[in-house]
Amino acid sequence: MKMLTLLALGLVPLSVIGQTQEIPQSARDELAKDISGFQALIAAAQQKQQAALASRSLFGALGAGSVAITSPAATVYAGADDKTAMIFKAKKDQTFPIIDRAGDWYAIGFKDKIKGQVTGWVPAKDVVPRPSQTMQQALFSDTGAAIRDYIYGEAEELFRKATEEAIRLRDKYRSNQYFAVSGFSITIGVPPSASLDFTFK
Repeated sequence: MKMLTLLALGLVPLSVIGQTQEIPQSARDELAKDISGFQALIAAAQQKQQAALASRSLFGALGAGSVAITSPAATVYAGADDKTAMIFKAKKDQTFPIIDRAGDWYAIGFKDKIKGQVTGWVPAKDVVPRPSQTMQQALFSDTGAAIRDYIYGEAEELFRKATEEAIRLRDKYRSNQYFAVSGFSITIGVPPSASLDFTFK
């Protein structure tokens, strides 16, 4: 049996090496439609998360601090990788609120949408962080607690919906003569992501 992992929100080629049977176009189309639906669920959760994280009240309440651009033109990317799409070039001395950090990257928020995005990622080498002194106090304030509860609630809702859809697809493909769902994983982060493992029968 051959196994292929399909990552939601990613471009993954659908190919089989050493396949022993011809897969009809209709079966491939149905699989593509189901994968697209799963991706749409994750994409909607990502957009909802971005909108929540980008609200000024969230930044203020969490006191997450900010970063100041130190290079003449720092590229802001869609993800924490310079191979992801470029959103725009930030100018030196511009400041942005910090949303998250992953390795050598900062997730930052924008006041207004840029190319349809309200958040982006910038390399740590191009910025200087300015931590907020009120971060810890804000997290334990009533407002901070309410925002934490909201974010955790959203994460639980995404986990529930993605799990339900993964189970539905597993049951649907159980009797399919070409494909079967053999695994599922989800990561709640910025941005959220999920994957389904399909086995070729």
